[in-house]
Amino acid sequence: MLQIARAMRRFLACLLVVAACADGGEVVTDETEVSPELDAKADAATEVSVRAGDTTLTVNKVVTRRDGPNGPELVLRGKTTRTLTDGRGFVFDDVYGDFAQKSARVFELTWPVSTARTLTDGVDQFIGLSFVHSSSRPDNLTARVVVRPRLATFTGSSKIYLTAELTPIVYGGTVVYRIDGHTYGANTGVRAVLDGVDLTDVRRPDDTNFSIDLSPDQAYGLLARGDLQVIASFPTGGVDKRVTLGLSIKKLGMTSGDAYEVWPPPTCTSTTRSCLLGLADGALDLGGCGEAIKVNACAGQVGVFVDDVAFQATLHTADTRLATSAAHDDAVALVGADKANEFLFAAKQVVEGKLEQQLGRWYLSAGARQTALDGALEGGLDVAYARPFDYLEAHAAVPGNAAAMRNVAADAVLAELDRMDFVHTEFARTLEDLTHEYRAMHVADIAEFRTNVEPEPYPGQPTWDVYIGSWLGCHTEVAIERATGNVVQTLVEID
Repeated sequence: MLQIARAMRRFLACLLVVAACADGGEVVTDETEVSPELDAKADAATEVSVRAGDTTLTVNKVVTRRDGPNGPELVLRGKTTRTLTDGRGFVFDDVYGDFAQKSARVFELTWPVSTARTLTDGVDQFIGLSFVHSSSRPDNLTARVVVRPRLATFTGSSKIYLTAELTPIVYGGTVVYRIDGHTYGANTGVRAVLDGVDLTDVRRPDDTNFSIDLSPDQAYGLLARGDLQVIASFPTGGVDKRVTLGLSIKKLGMTSGDAYEVWPPPTCTSTTRSCLLGLADGALDLGGCGEAIKVNACAGQVGVFVDDVAFQATLHTADTRLATSAAHDDAVALVGADKANEFLFAAKQVVEGKLEQQLGRWYLSAGARQTALDGALEGGLDVAYARPFDYLEAHAAVPGNAAAMRNVAADAVLAELDRMDFVHTEFARTLEDLTHEYRAMHVADIAEFRTNVEPEPYPGQPTWDVYIGSWLGCHTEVAIERATGNVVQTLVEID
């Protein structure tokens, strides 16, 4: 026990003074952490260093993205003050990261972007380093690297402040990357736009603070290209800020000891457990209890998983709903009586696909799990109702057959809706969002085209007919060439 206590005191002393404590064969460790703040006031330093065992390790602060021989890859570049003989990257004793020695003291560790999710979720990435033998210094040291997504190249209004570092947190049973921010002055709304699409996971707990959650796909898309636009509205008008996303070092350490003893894997601490148990029943946002890697350590000790029983129960609920006369009536209205059963089968398949994405996810309570499963069910129905002809063949034109041509006109309206971008209109929502909120109206408007709208001569085009109706209050028309039945133009007029 005395030796353990002495070693622990030595370890703490090394942390406090950042010393190269290599005497006496004792474990020596140094580590540093990069501030999550800074926003536009970027730290001028481009490198991070630690020193242990009379050896300095320096790595580039930014983990870069480049096109490698096997596709896009992430690159960590480092150098040491001693000559290397070998190295390897690993996580939990498994090889992770490809180590390449570029010169006597310079190395790179690379990861294919397709396998880098573990890295960006905040896992301890270890790098074993071997050196030319020295009688006074350790021949082997282990570095520990923790990486974070981090905002860069800030441009725009100073009234919007964004914390540079994104925090991996658990929301809805999965890991998302959270951007925290606030405005200087009370805002009336905050939007986030990525690749021209408004993000739905923007939260405003009050009139100054906000958070934006990026899914892994959104984050990796942003890493590859483009920028994120944050728009804040004020009584005096709107302002915006644009940022790009990169990966950066969050923590860097190096030790002469056993890396798993110096940096043990995360466990479910009493503090985290108490925090989780203190959340409201049905809570989906676990970000208040810490980073994802710490919170996920409690999976299996508290909460429930989405298992096959929960999956099948919700799928049965979907089957029951789709077997009702109301669902059949909706199907007839949306796609026609001849395709109603085919649509209902396709809708079930879409719902099942959404539910399958939930399998294995961990939630804090059975209530939270069911909320997520119900959301997946509704999301599948929204997609099916919004874009039915993504799963079915459209009706064939039969010139001279009034019922057949009304089906062609209705199909054309749905095809036009499928093509349109509603986010950048006065609706400011996706087609699925609109279909969810106004489902009955959406169905009724399509049904009107399919059953009641009669063709009229198209002004100025004597060989065309036009079918005129509305969709969610918007003037809608389909022009069809009378002789062939071909759709020549479709208009959904949004102011």
